[in-house]
Amino acid sequence: KQAAPARRASGTLTYTRDTRDNTSNTAKMAFIQQKASTSRVNPTQDDEQVLEALVGFDTVSQSTLLLKKKKEMHQVDDRLDDAKDDYRRRGDACELRRKEFEKRQEEMRSQVSRFEKFVQENDAKRSRAEAKAKGEKRMFLQKVQEQKRGEEELSRLKVEKDKQALRLKKLSSYREF
Repeated sequence: KQAAPARRASGTLTYTRDTRDNTSNTAKMAFIQQKASTSRVNPTQDDEQVLEALVGFDTVSQSTLLLKKKKEMHQVDDRLDDAKDDYRRRGDACELRRKEFEKRQEEMRSQVSRFEKFVQENDAKRSRAEAKAKGEKRMFLQKVQEQKRGEEELSRLKVEKDKQALRLKKLSSYREF
């Protein structure tokens, strides 16, 4: 057995190599022992170095496989955290766009309200103008009729005056007598 110097970084990691060289059976094994650490979120640099050192071995112990799985789990957790952050950022961006949309929609409602008020005022002005024009037209027609009646009365009176003047002329000959 040949053991590599045990490496202890703050008491968390120990690994040894066991190489056997039998003519018929050649096996290389690695044993990795690690103390449990509850505060560890990501694999440490020591884990990375150990896994790199194990690349050439045929048989890997359970604890080494566990370390590999933990590394994979941390990578998956990191991708999940990235996906969550991305989802949160997109959700925030969507919320911001929704608020901007609601703001624009409220501005549109306000503009529509002002426009409706403007249209109502114009309709009221138009109605008053139409009523005034109708009243003025009625007054104009009345004045035209009064003028016609006045003209008819004037012509009738002129005819009457002419008749009276003629009669006066006829009767004035009696006065001379």
